[in-house]
Amino acid sequence: MDAVIVRVADAIASGITGAVFSPPYADVEAERTYEPYYNIEKMSELAIFVVPKTRAFSVLGRSVAENDIQVDIGVQKKIARGSPTQADELMFLTQEIMAFIHASKHFAECRVTGIENAPVFSPDHMINFGVFVSVITVTLLGEG
Repeated sequence: MDAVIVRVADAIASGITGAVFSPPYADVEAERTYEPYYNIEKMSELAIFVVPKTRAFSVLGRSVAENDIQVDIGVQKKIARGSPTQADELMFLTQEIMAFIHASKHFAECRVTGIENAPVFSPDHMINFGVFVSVITVTLLGEG
């Protein structure tokens, strides 16, 4: 037995893992997790985390309800300081993941209603740790 938000997060992670993106990140692996942070020393490899974020349940009538769900997708990788090329590649991967989510339209029993990329990248993580971090929030709606 699992929660609808877990099924959605698993479906998103599986979809990203099965998708083909542009080089140098043509084959990526996404992981659903509750702990989306690795040790900074281990961040030299690309990490894509899918994290359940919020779930709101709205009663629309006696037997009708909706699940409003948000799932975050984190794209993280340690990059060379002062390397705009590496950051540009990760920004493009983030854009491609967003396009994939949009094209997919549904995950588990929920349909995509919104996609937001905020922060586009985290200046604090880049300055303090040399780690590129971008977060995509996917909003979905499903019957409850």
